[in-house]
Amino acid sequence: MAQRKPVTVQQKKKIYAVAREIGIDNDLLHALVEKRFSKQHISDLTLIQAGALIDYLEERKGRGRNIQLPSGRKVPLVTDKQLYKINQLARQLGWDNPKRLPGFCKKYAGVDKPEWLTKEQAWRVIEGLKSLVKQTKAGGGDDGTAALD
Repeated sequence: MAQRKPVTVQQKKKIYAVAREIGIDNDLLHALVEKRFSKQHISDLTLIQAGALIDYLEERKGRGRNIQLPSGRKVPLVTDKQLYKINQLARQLGWDNPKRLPGFCKKYAGVDKPEWLTKEQAWRVIEGLKSLVKQTKAGGGDDGTAALD
């Protein structure tokens, strides 16, 4: 069996740096390594496993989340901050029904789940939700149901 290449020093530095950026402390990072790769230490990872961990952490950070269109063009997906804002606005509207927000995204962006939005679609959904919040605060009495009619 071929010997597997170990994680590089640069990869370890990258793993710790990205984890720190997204608020993952060392204990949580090591628990993640244990769960995903059944390894006790980051230095026990292989080159490929370390690369997969970096990709995962980058996705959690909101970087590197792209979809590639058939034309070859890469389109950035919704960021964690955008998802947070979308969910925050939905809560402000009192949308407790779990089908409400996906229904809004389906109608206005053509996407079944907020997590599947592109950055541009997410921006449009956020602006639409802001508009609904503004209408309800202005005393329109609309609880957001008209947006789904």
